[in-house]
Amino acid sequence: MNWRMLISVSSLLAIGVSAFSCTKGDNPYRTLASKIEPSCDNAFLLKDDEYSTAKSHEDRTKCYLSPFTVLGAKAWAEIPSKWTIKHPASYMLSFVEMAESTAALKRAEQRDDLLASLRLNNQNDDQNVVLVYVHGWRHDADIGNGNVRRFRTILGYTRSALNARCIEVGKYCEAKLTGVYLSWRGRSFAESTKRDAGPAGAPGAFFTTWGRKKQSQRLGGEDRPFSIAGKTLAEIQNELGLRHGDAQADKMMVVGHSYGGNMLATYLKDLTVEHIADHTMGAEMKPLLGDLVVLLNPASEAQNWTAIQRAMRTKAKLTEPHQNNVSSTDGLNAKERKLLYGWKTMFPRSQRPFYVSITATEDWNSVETRHNANKLPNHDSATGNLFPLSSYVAGRFDRERSTAIGHLTPEYRLRNASARKTYFRIDGDPVGTSHELITNSGSGKDTSYARSGSPVDARCGSHDGWLHRAQEPDYGGYPRTFDNWDSGQTGNAPLLANMNGSMVQIRHSLYAVENTAPDAYRAESVAQATSPFWNMRAYFSVEGHSDFISFPTLCTLNLLWLDDATSQTLSYKP
Repeated sequence: MNWRMLISVSSLLAIGVSAFSCTKGDNPYRTLASKIEPSCDNAFLLKDDEYSTAKSHEDRTKCYLSPFTVLGAKAWAEIPSKWTIKHPASYMLSFVEMAESTAALKRAEQRDDLLASLRLNNQNDDQNVVLVYVHGWRHDADIGNGNVRRFRTILGYTRSALNARCIEVGKYCEAKLTGVYLSWRGRSFAESTKRDAGPAGAPGAFFTTWGRKKQSQRLGGEDRPFSIAGKTLAEIQNELGLRHGDAQADKMMVVGHSYGGNMLATYLKDLTVEHIADHTMGAEMKPLLGDLVVLLNPASEAQNWTAIQRAMRTKAKLTEPHQNNVSSTDGLNAKERKLLYGWKTMFPRSQRPFYVSITATEDWNSVETRHNANKLPNHDSATGNLFPLSSYVAGRFDRERSTAIGHLTPEYRLRNASARKTYFRIDGDPVGTSHELITNSGSGKDTSYARSGSPVDARCGSHDGWLHRAQEPDYGGYPRTFDNWDSGQTGNAPLLANMNGSMVQIRHSLYAVENTAPDAYRAESVAQATSPFWNMRAYFSVEGHSDFISFPTLCTLNLLWLDDATSQTLSYKP
């Protein structure tokens, strides 16, 4: 039996298994509005596990727009400060469900009521802070779904991050937080929703990967100029007054996980390439969507990111034979030096990141792990192993089509091993992962919805100016250069440590590429030092495919979104 026949037989088996328990197609899970169920307008206090277990609240959780109160968060208002938090314990949760069979929403009033709520906030002089979450494979908006519960945890910690910034620096004091769960039929048949499903735990689940991936791409607009996901996100953004880096303006972050990340990457690829083509060299580039888009362990082809990296090289007119150079000027004539400099300074020092991909990888060696008791992280096997396997089965063998965004490591070659310079230089196309995110220490406390409102457990403070400081040549990080900056770790004052005891490190270069020599652990980045596009591999920050709910990770997302990273003034003393 050849492999095509094997796949066909297995697919038929999967269809047979799932035929008797298919999930909803175009019928919504969240059906109640305040005009039908008045309690939808009442603030609801949930404990950590009530969402999926308390039958007495089942009708209430069918509301597609309703306010919630974060457990313990009212204590923020009791902390002495010269500023007052207007909404210390509340957030609004909205469900917007995209249809399976048509380029439309399952129920348009879900979106309409959300937009009306945002307008009302503006009328009441509240600052709109909107966090959108697009889930991935084998999830949806069903009652008790693990991703819904996870999103509520993210919202709880975001509420605390807003509160911390108010009492510390007087920002976001009137912020009204709204979470939007942008849902689709990521689950083909009825697996349990009361816990997070594994990547291939249910019978026949593996064989839904191709169909669900294709559907995420359709919703992202792959087969047509129209994207229902993009249209919905644009409609939300149009209700907001966004100014990137301005904490007084409305804010919007969009997070896509797994195939949700693929949906966003599909939607943004061509849009970004066009944006780069129209870019004025040396000018600040405005965000494509909201203030920040984050792909978490995206199950998406690396080509959706490398197309962006190549577009920037094309814009800078870097051609043969130096089109792969990112730093060295050796052997370049005056014109070629100018073109390379133009690429490196394509964005100014004031440029903030606005499109970030974060993937848990295992591509680390003893140079890095010796700082973490020689432990290797639990890498994302879904995008690191299952994704290429499914690509090979589908006949995609090209490296940039069979490798997920965060697992495409640039090709390097060891050079100048005897000199204390950059040891690893690009030896191929300058595409792939460009930054690193490392959790050097945690808060020592469980990350949970029950803790998310506590000032003691969930305080994530302001981080204005950290990126500008990291790029300064006199900053005590390694190396002491503008290119390949480092936010710092042990041995110098870490810039990302105002996190309730946690410490996070962000590096614009790849370390531990290979352990060839004692000091040969740094490689030049394929991204400009001021690029707004960060393809980050993560070490103990995002573990496994779904284990990104950790306090340091959530705090990092909030500082990238809520703070002005390139401010010339630090908002705290490291």
